[in-house]
Amino acid sequence: MIKPKLLVVAHTNLGTSLSGGDRIFLNLIKYWQDDFKITLLASFEAQSLSSQFHLKVNTIPTSAKTNPVTLNTFNLFSHHTLRFISGLYFCLTNKDVLMQSQYIYTASDFYGDFVFGLIAKIFNPKIKWLCGYYLIAPNPFNPDSNYIKNNQFFRGVIYYLAQRITIILAKSYADSIFVTSLPDVNVFLNNRLTVDKVPIIQGGVYIPSSQKLKILIPAFKRKFDAIYIGRLHSQKGVVEMIDIWAKVVKEIPSAYLNVVGDGELMETMLQKIKNLKLSNNIKLIGFLIGKQKFDLIKQSKVVLHPASQDSGGMAAAEAMAWGLPGVSFDLPALTTYYPTGMIKTKCYDYNQFAQNIIKLLTDKEYYSQYSSAARTLTIKSWNWQKRFATIKQNLI
Repeated sequence: MIKPKLLVVAHTNLGTSLSGGDRIFLNLIKYWQDDFKITLLASFEAQSLSSQFHLKVNTIPTSAKTNPVTLNTFNLFSHHTLRFISGLYFCLTNKDVLMQSQYIYTASDFYGDFVFGLIAKIFNPKIKWLCGYYLIAPNPFNPDSNYIKNNQFFRGVIYYLAQRITIILAKSYADSIFVTSLPDVNVFLNNRLTVDKVPIIQGGVYIPSSQKLKILIPAFKRKFDAIYIGRLHSQKGVVEMIDIWAKVVKEIPSAYLNVVGDGELMETMLQKIKNLKLSNNIKLIGFLIGKQKFDLIKQSKVVLHPASQDSGGMAAAEAMAWGLPGVSFDLPALTTYYPTGMIKTKCYDYNQFAQNIIKLLTDKEYYSQYSSAARTLTIKSWNWQKRFATIKQNLI
């Protein structure tokens, strides 16, 4: 049987970090490559991620390596503008690639990815466009917006207004839209797109075997108290996490937090750690993947997920699969992602967040309750293979 051709577009990637959207497109390839002839249209950074995941897929480069830049608003705007222009140029000069394919998945709604799906649909109306969205941009004019809190109002306005345009186009041209949380589904429903055409890609994680958990160091004998995994971005609440940890340290002076990830707020965080004299309590590890990351998880007690806006928080589930209970704010998207195993904190009560961490670190029975729930939840709800099999069956 001839395999249908699927294009996966990841043209806007910048830097070495691994976002939830990156995990989705990488695992989509991993679990669909036996059923489709997949071609990855990828930036240099996305090609690197594909190699790290050992994917056997035909790759067509769409950009050269980007020189490291400070991820301020101007540079990000310039990056996305250039990727949009180069993406448009690629589509216009490689029509045959678009015309010969039956499916196209665009990894994000950023213009540099989105344009591939839109142009493909215009050139080849029969192609099925699976359009990926990381999250729905919050209204930057809301007083509680993290863009205002982090002095990034202009960036928030650009993102919000730019996304309004892609939402209109996606609802008119996309055959299916992949969202990452239940609240986002209603944004796209219309006469063309019914609920079954707007699947929730909750994501997935590696689930360690029960045997591996049996040989873990007991939780209260581990070296580290907590771990954060994810991008160092304002949406993730990582700067505020330092304030929260300072409150934990006041009651547990030796409390130690490892921060795994990189991003635009690295320098800001380093300066704040220095100002609050927390250098002996917080370490910024940088981006890790594979064994190094899991070794840190296995030496930690609790996973922190302090996001102020989020579509799910897939990275926290990686640690929860090893039995680490989590602490987060009570965001709407997390209601379906983490109904158990993660203590929900009133938004945005830093004192309560810190107290929830402290209770986990000092109450063994309480810890055991949430640890068991975290493990059970990930086994039940975070299996990549089952998730993508269901989506393929319903959409393809």
